[in-house]
Amino acid sequence: MRAPRSGTSFRFSVALLVLASCAGSPSLPDDVPPEGDDDGNGVAADPAPFDALPLSSLESEACQPDVAQHEWQYRAHVPRDTAVEYTTNPPSWGVHYATWVEYGSHERPVDRREYVHNLEHGAVVLLYKCDSAEACPSVAEALRRIAETVPPEPFCESWGGGVRARVVVSPDPHLDTPIAAAAWGHTYRSECFDEASLRAFLQARIGQGPEANCADGAGGTAMDPVATP
Repeated sequence: MRAPRSGTSFRFSVALLVLASCAGSPSLPDDVPPEGDDDGNGVAADPAPFDALPLSSLESEACQPDVAQHEWQYRAHVPRDTAVEYTTNPPSWGVHYATWVEYGSHERPVDRREYVHNLEHGAVVLLYKCDSAEACPSVAEALRRIAETVPPEPFCESWGGGVRARVVVSPDPHLDTPIAAAAWGHTYRSECFDEASLRAFLQARIGQGPEANCADGAGGTAMDPVATP
């Protein structure tokens, strides 16, 4: 059992030239066990309107992303196909599958119950509201570029497993904002794409999960739109 963490919420504004203009919170089930876990190893959406033109050709008012810290209470593994509801959107803590997804960019939505496990290991997940990378190619490419140019993590380099940095990029049609990111106990939500604030969130939160682990995941399970709202 891990002790609860105090949570505060804050908002910050970024006033800068932005590249594009872009297109409830469920609760956890009562029967989820409040135990921690230890690995022993350390619905289709319309294409987002911000992708109608290349990001580099568009301008908008400055983004005002919402960055929040959330109190988390427990973490545990659940059997595959267990229906799970999360208290934040995107998910930032809670129960999850025993497996986690491989790091890097994914063309199709990754099951939330897998990427929450990545968050537990210290990952940051970069997300966009689309049902595939093909539907939002320039947004997918922009987030992929951020993931690939984040500085390598010394901890992961010392781990020796081939993971450069714990970053996952995935479309997520269950978002309620066009752009989002998550780390364990923290969320980033924005109505438009802002590279500077996304990079700042990533750099501040990467490697901050409750379970230090740089082992890569395997593949990725397609998201179930019913089981993971």
